[in-house]
Amino acid sequence: MGFFKKGKDKGKKGGGGDTPAVPGAPPQRSPESMKLREQAMENARKARAEIGEETLQKIAAALEEKNRSAGKKARDEIRNMDKDRVAQHLKDLLADRDK
Repeated sequence: MGFFKKGKDKGKKGGGGDTPAVPGAPPQRSPESMKLREQAMENARKARAEIGEETLQKIAAALEEKNRSAGKKARDEIRNMDKDRVAQHLKDLLADRDK
C-alpha cells in the first residue's frame, strides 16, 4: 500500500531559520534577531517598571480568567456547589437516560 508511505523530500533543504545544526544545541540567531530580541526585552522591562508589579498581576489575573475555557469554568462552579444537590441531579439525569 503506497498510500501510507512517506513522500520523499524533493528539493527541500534542511532546517528552518533558527533550528540548530546539532540536536540539543541552542539555535543560532542572526545579529539582527538578537538585537531585536534585546530591544523587546528592554521595552518589556520599562513597561513593567512603569505600570508596577501590582497592576501587572491584576492584568495577568484578568487575562487568565478571560482565557479559561467554558468547561473549566463549569467544573469549578460545580465544585463550589452543594455536593448533595449535584449528586442528586446526576442521579436524576442517569435515571431519565435509562427510561
